Amino acid sequence: MIRPPSPFQHPGRIFIFNGASSSGKTSLCKALLSLLPAGSVLLSVDDFLDANGMGGMHLIHAVRKTGPELVRSFHETVFRASLHAPFVLVDHVIGESPDWTEELRSQCGGAKLLLVKVACDVEELVRREHARTDRKADVFHALRQHTSIHEGLFYDLEIDTTRLSPQQAAALLVPHAGHTALTTTA
Repeated sequence: MIRPPSPFQHPGRIFIFNGASSSGKTSLCKALLSLLPAGSVLLSVDDFLDANGMGGMHLIHAVRKTGPELVRSFHETVFRASLHAPFVLVDHVIGESPDWTEELRSQCGGAKLLLVKVACDVEELVRREHARTDRKADVFHALRQHTSIHEGLFYDLEIDTTRLSPQQAAALLVPHAGHTALTTTA
C-alpha cells in the first residue's frame, strides 16, 4: 500500500513514559492524549505484548523468551508512528534495560524524544497494584521496578502521581508539548 506523504516535515514529538507497574503511566497517557491535537497516538508496551500473543507477561520476561527483536520491533513502531502523528505517547518500562533508551534514540533518528519519569510513593504503588482489574496483581514485580526502573536514566520531566489525578498530571505536561527540551519538574 502506498501512503501519502506525511503532513509533517519532521517526525512528531515522542513522549516516553517510564515508571513502575501501577505508577500511573497508562492513566496519565490516556489523559494527556485527550488534550493533544487530533492524530496523536498512544502506544503501550502492554498492548504490543497482547497483540503478539504475550498478554499478561511482563516485558522483561517476554524479551527473555523471544529475544531483543521484540523491543526493537516496538521501538520501530514508535518511530513509524511519529512520522505521521503530531505526538506519540509511549507507555513503556524502558528502564528495565539500560540499552533500550539508547537503542530507541538511535532508531528514532531525528525525532524529538522526551523522557518522562512517572512515579508515586511506595504505599500508593502497592495500593494501586492490589486494586488492578486488568491483570493479576504482582506486588513483588511492582516493588522491584519501583526501586530499579529509574536507575541511570536522565529525565526531561518528572511527574509524581501520588496525589495528582491523571488529568492534573496531564495538564502539567501540555504547556511543555511544543518545547524542544524541558528543564522543570512537577
